[in-house]
Amino acid sequence: MRIPLVLSIFALTALVFFFAVQTVAPTNASEMAVATPIELETLQAEFDTERAALNAQIAETQSAADAQREQLTSDLDENVQQLDVLMSENATLVEKLATAEAEMSNMDDATGDTNSVINALKADIEAGQHQVEALQATIANLELERTDAMDAALYDVAELEEKAAAFAGEVATLTNALAQRDAEIANLKVNPSAVETPVLACQDRITTAMNGTKIAFEANTSTITMATFPVLESIAEIAIDCTNQGLSLEIEGHTDSLGGDATNLLLSNGRANTIASFLADRGVPKTAMRAVGFGANDPIADNATEAGRAQNQRVAFDWEQS
Repeated sequence: MRIPLVLSIFALTALVFFFAVQTVAPTNASEMAVATPIELETLQAEFDTERAALNAQIAETQSAADAQREQLTSDLDENVQQLDVLMSENATLVEKLATAEAEMSNMDDATGDTNSVINALKADIEAGQHQVEALQATIANLELERTDAMDAALYDVAELEEKAAAFAGEVATLTNALAQRDAEIANLKVNPSAVETPVLACQDRITTAMNGTKIAFEANTSTITMATFPVLESIAEIAIDCTNQGLSLEIEGHTDSLGGDATNLLLSNGRANTIASFLADRGVPKTAMRAVGFGANDPIADNATEAGRAQNQRVAFDWEQS
């Protein structure tokens, strides 16, 4: 910037001087014609001095301009080198930027995949939470049902215990009656000449009607089998006749020793009552009958064998004088 400015000042000064000379020359032509040689020499000396000064100034300016040009050239070379370095660094940075952008793109893709997996896991966790809540509700319901069932079972057990106690009392009473009846039967066997009573006559009639046939039930129930109906029909006819003679009939239910005492008492009592209901439906007065279950308390055979248990599973008919 300084070199063009100096050159411009120098050119402007020379131009002003030239126009000044040209202007003065025509104007003072007449005067110069009469000028003395001394004056001309003086003007020439002044002109030479001024030209020398201008030439010196021009040389100095040219030298400064050359020095500045060399400095600018050096600066330009240095700037070009720096530019090359910067361009090289810029190319490296561009490559790094491209690599970074590629890595970021890959990371974005990986992040997208990770987000998909995370969302899927969140959905699975939420579904699992719903299942856990459903299971907890089911467990709570089951716990409530179990509590209700246990309460009902405890109530049933208490009721069965009361019935078992009542049955035990009846069994004791009936056992005594059985022993008395057995004693009477033994006495009759010892004294065969004894007169046959209505009780013995009715007992013999039922024994003859059964003719070794067993009153049968469905397994572990008080339901009479169909094959037993004909025998019970015959017993019903005999029972109507005997009750008209003022006799009463005791229907005894017996089981084997399998099962608990309370269960056996309930089963034997249920079977005895079923027979009583059957006979009542055929016309035998209910007031003339009594049904009682002995459970496994009066066996007639060994419960250790299957044949013995089969004999102990029975219904007995016992006539008494009212």
